[in-house]
Amino acid sequence: MSAAPRVSLGGGASFLPIDLDGEVRWGCSLKGWNCCVDKAVFLRPYDVLRLRHAVSAPAREVVERYASLAWSAQSGALMALLRRDPQPARPPVRSREPCVFYEEVTNVSARELRESDPERFASLPPRLQRAADSDAPEWVAAALCGAHRNRPEVCRGLPFQRFVEPQPDGELAVDVRVVHRCGSCAIAETTTPRRLFAEDGIHEYWRALDAYWQVERYLVALGAANVEHERYARLPGDPLEIWRALYLADDAEPVVRRFPEQWRAPLDEDGDREIFALLLAHVLDRVDALAGEAAGGRGALGVTGEEPPPCPDVRTLLDPERPVFAPPPQRAA
Repeated sequence: MSAAPRVSLGGGASFLPIDLDGEVRWGCSLKGWNCCVDKAVFLRPYDVLRLRHAVSAPAREVVERYASLAWSAQSGALMALLRRDPQPARPPVRSREPCVFYEEVTNVSARELRESDPERFASLPPRLQRAADSDAPEWVAAALCGAHRNRPEVCRGLPFQRFVEPQPDGELAVDVRVVHRCGSCAIAETTTPRRLFAEDGIHEYWRALDAYWQVERYLVALGAANVEHERYARLPGDPLEIWRALYLADDAEPVVRRFPEQWRAPLDEDGDREIFALLLAHVLDRVDALAGEAAGGRGALGVTGEEPPPCPDVRTLLDPERPVFAPPPQRAA
């Protein structure tokens, strides 16, 4: 594979932290225009692991068919973005680029689905089922996600985002903020952010993201990143395959040995958690071995004068009992 391009992540909106137990009125319009169209959706390795179940395909196929890889100009880490599917203008709607899993359902297609696939029709939201009874000219009743149960963390959390940020004293702080305005007042119900997060099953994703972020920091510090800086000493060779390995769980020997073709099975969060732990440990072992063979050893890699952090304790970070609204643990040196 040729070298991945370098892109800049750019800036993002910043909002004040929210009260996790404060009442909010929230309801999804099911239109998808605010969350699924013209958005950059980042995929982390655990997102790819879960998307395997949505498309019944191994991780390599998920990456090749549904993702684009690029180097982050800021961190030097390899990042993945969900592909988009450009669509022509359809007055009064301008041309747009929805997510590859975006699927519009009209009153007409809902009616056809009722006849061709009664089982799937029965699983549609009640509002969409009622649209099938409409004899009006064709209109968009809803936009569905073809990977909804296993959708990425970025999509699952919208309109909220969890931030884990270092403080001046070196500790980590966690808060959740509203980063997007969407939903429909007409169908909104009173709830709390904490309740929404529990219903959406996002906690597993957040723990996986904490583990990935610490692995990312470790790889960068050991010179296994695409950093262009005069004080940065890289590991010998191309770091691309090291980073790609984080997204290709089904290619990792420890995973293949214990979970052959696990992607064919129904979703098993415990199994995926174990696969993710094996995958991260596999990549960390590989980088540690390469760093040990490098001239000057670990201390000569990364940014000159900065001591590499200790190797992340991925098992602790992925522990399903670990609270996600407390700062993730950092292994002491």
